[in-house]
Amino acid sequence: TGYYGDPHHRELGLDSGADGYVCKPFEDAELVFLIKALLRARQAEARYRAIVEQQTDLICRWEAGGQLTFVNVAYAQYFGREPNDLIGQSFLSVIPEEERASVEAHFAALTADSPTLTWEIPVTGVNGQARWMQWCDRGFFDKEGRLLEVQSVGRDITTRRQMETQLREAMAAAEAA
Repeated sequence: TGYYGDPHHRELGLDSGADGYVCKPFEDAELVFLIKALLRARQAEARYRAIVEQQTDLICRWEAGGQLTFVNVAYAQYFGREPNDLIGQSFLSVIPEEERASVEAHFAALTADSPTLTWEIPVTGVNGQARWMQWCDRGFFDKEGRLLEVQSVGRDITTRRQMETQLREAMAAAEAA
């Protein structure tokens, strides 16, 4: 068996993410292992970022005050903007004015005990187009239960909503006939 300072246990610590675990004196092999562990962590982060950036669903994160802290490329393209132009902007900027009160009420329903909600809302797309989105929102809370940040994943459901409307109209016309 070993103790916390033996090379085997230090390597286990480094591999588990304790990147500040190098203690003096250290061995050359330990330094090489640390560098390899850091490289693996960077590669994993790059893979994760690539997944998020290449996702076709719209992904954004925003602070409790509504300011966007992250948007993926799909989100930015959907609204005809560049990702960096959206950071710091309110996510409400793409919500029609008449819908904003219901949006705020929706997010007030997020709690530490019930941190996820799925809902549908009209949005203003590129060139002012009226679109429909389905969003799945996940709230992140502090220890006192205060909302800190929300991650939202959305997809365009405009075509589905249009088809539902056409179906209702066709059924109403058939009943009236």
